[in-house]
Amino acid sequence: MEARVHEDNNFGTVYGGLLRAALGYQLTDRITVWQGYGFDPTVQTNYGLSYVAQQESFQAFRYVLPLNNLMNVTFRTMIEESFLPSNGNQIRYRPRQMVRYVKSFEFEPRLSFIFWDEVFVTINTTPAGGKAGFNQNRGFIGAGWVLNEFVRFEGGYMNQYLESTQKLRSQEFK
Repeated sequence: MEARVHEDNNFGTVYGGLLRAALGYQLTDRITVWQGYGFDPTVQTNYGLSYVAQQESFQAFRYVLPLNNLMNVTFRTMIEESFLPSNGNQIRYRPRQMVRYVKSFEFEPRLSFIFWDEVFVTINTTPAGGKAGFNQNRGFIGAGWVLNEFVRFEGGYMNQYLESTQKLRSQEFK
């Protein structure tokens, strides 16, 4: 399960959130597959948009490549099927590819350095889901703390480039 709050302007504007749950199956010690559901309510008043309640189903494939006892690289591929208001009966298909590097510290193996990058591409053009092509890129750098085998906390900085937001911002300043 994953829950997030999206904010802008130093928490001056909380404009959305994410609630995602999935069931997974471990095929090998390095490969897992997932099926899940996500709910993403968003209000982007800064960009002239109103409330949007996106729902999606997704499938994911994850491969973990251990480099040694203290570090690994993870490759995750997800395919989302998004059900957006104003799309009629059209579904937006969006694959995502993430590469994630985690290095635990020798002095405290529960503490780790984390870096990842994820690229999103929209497969089909829909009225509310945007045009086909590059959608966004997210990059993260931070630290993680493993509480137990089921719970991990991560914090850091995430930079997000949104293709549609950049277009909206450039139109806003004309």
